[in-house]
Amino acid sequence: RTYSLYHLGRSWILVALGLWHAYLLWAVMCVFLTLGSYELIRIWITWYTEGIGFHADRMEALLAFLESSAKSWIWISVLGELVRFCFILGRDALRIDAFEAYRRSVLGQAHPELVDGVLYTGHGWRQQTCTCRAANFLVQVAIYFSLDVVPILLLIVGH
Repeated sequence: RTYSLYHLGRSWILVALGLWHAYLLWAVMCVFLTLGSYELIRIWITWYTEGIGFHADRMEALLAFLESSAKSWIWISVLGELVRFCFILGRDALRIDAFEAYRRSVLGQAHPELVDGVLYTGHGWRQQTCTCRAANFLVQVAIYFSLDVVPILLLIVGH
């Protein structure tokens, strides 16, 4: 019997797996937000305690303020990109062909999405060679291994 994406979409196991992946990516996004917020608070507390003391020169205080501002801007930029990546990947995990957009972008097949600026434009995979199919399979195995097998192994080893 051959299976199509329609049959996969009706499988409760794959729906549960998609929800599990979306939950994991949501949890990772919360960890990124928490650690990033902690780092931003640490940057400004360090500036407040070390940068504006009574014995500090005005130029040193100004440079410390600019340094803290630059660090904060970089952290917010990186944190925003990580949160956006987790959101897009989580949305991609809930599709029938899970992580399709991510796999296509990793394999250089996402040109229509980049041109249109929108994910899931409906163009699908371009003609796949055997090498591209093998690479797609390896990327998919790496995704499922890192999101499913590694947490289970860590749970077993931890107990």
